[in-house]
Amino acid sequence: MKKKQLSAIYRDYPKSVLSRWAPDAERLYERVHLLGCGAFTSVWVAKPKQNIQTLYQTKNNKCTCCRVAIKSTLITERGDSEMALDFATNEVQILLELNHPHIIKVVREFPYLNSPVFSVALTLASGPTIEELVEYRGALGIPFAQNVTKQLISALAYMHARAVIHRDVEPTNVVIIGASLSDDANWCDSYDDPHVQKLLPQWKAMLLDFSYAKALSPEIILEKDTAASDSSSLYKMNSIRSRFATKMSLDNKLYCGPEAVAEGNGCYLAPEVVKELDRRGANFSGQDALNCGTAEDAYSLGAVLRYMLTGVPPQCYIHQYISFAYLMLSYHAHYLLLLISILPFCSRRARKRYKNDVDLPEEASNLVFFLTIQSTKNRLTIRHAQCHPWIKLKEDRDPDVHSPVKYLKSMRFSKIVEGLDEDNYSD
Repeated sequence: MKKKQLSAIYRDYPKSVLSRWAPDAERLYERVHLLGCGAFTSVWVAKPKQNIQTLYQTKNNKCTCCRVAIKSTLITERGDSEMALDFATNEVQILLELNHPHIIKVVREFPYLNSPVFSVALTLASGPTIEELVEYRGALGIPFAQNVTKQLISALAYMHARAVIHRDVEPTNVVIIGASLSDDANWCDSYDDPHVQKLLPQWKAMLLDFSYAKALSPEIILEKDTAASDSSSLYKMNSIRSRFATKMSLDNKLYCGPEAVAEGNGCYLAPEVVKELDRRGANFSGQDALNCGTAEDAYSLGAVLRYMLTGVPPQCYIHQYISFAYLMLSYHAHYLLLLISILPFCSRRARKRYKNDVDLPEEASNLVFFLTIQSTKNRLTIRHAQCHPWIKLKEDRDPDVHSPVKYLKSMRFSKIVEGLDEDNYSD
């Protein structure tokens, strides 16, 4: 769209344009409540308008007659707005090529021609995020964490097989459908608990926010990941895991650059990404210029799992953080008791718990340790994590585990995968 056209369109709208949607979105849906809002983006829960008799169908021919999430991005002449639009369109392009039960889906894209807003309808994932759950009562239960981790590994392995990396796996971008802040089962460590057994099949992790996702070229996937994906590499990693299983310690501070922390991002970024961003003086969006690989997502997932299991942020030492937290709790005990007597809900917050690495299952600690290894060469890949004893989604001998570019022959990726040669990768 030309700048003159853009200026004319933007002048016709009030400054509160962030609360506006694309015309087609306004025609089809009505607002229910606001989920979140950023500098140029808003997300609303929406429902179809009753006067629409025939609803459109999704790519999978499923009627979209339920509530959705409408994500809208403001289009202006400012450079940061253009960047936000690039991220929004990139998210749609990526999601249209993915179809996995634990990945958010595009219901409909609304063209932004003659409109200052780009809107897209996404499937609505209702539930708390991992961040909200941990912030509410601390370290999550072992059954809950294991179930969620299996689902996230399944989703990331699906993406990586298709040469797509997420690059923003963090607790705020994972919603747990079927979970509730008021449900004690989320924090229960017993697999035999009847309530846990009842809810375990209902907990469904949904991976959100693909704004920073990237479709890689087959060359990058082959160069970076094939060497780490063969059976001999997996056998070597399994041997090391077995040898050091009883010596694993998670009481380390996962690498996090000062600039990334200051910006509120980066706590879950891989160290090689943070180092490169610090070296270039770039912000989070500077990842577009980096030479990316699937090892980024593996590290971020390991950091998220550590946070779920311990309740301790990745930039902190576990023992130091827990000692300080309980010291502050003891110091302000009399104030807390007063608050508990006045505000009953504070009693639940007062019981927020943390776990030391010695309190965790050996295999869970082992998985975190190998996912968060500093060296990308030695770091456990998502594909191999499917075979980890704590996950067991696949077996070591499964040939799919060693096929990093199995799905790159699909020509539907020709528009978004850089450098894809249709002649060389056709069926």
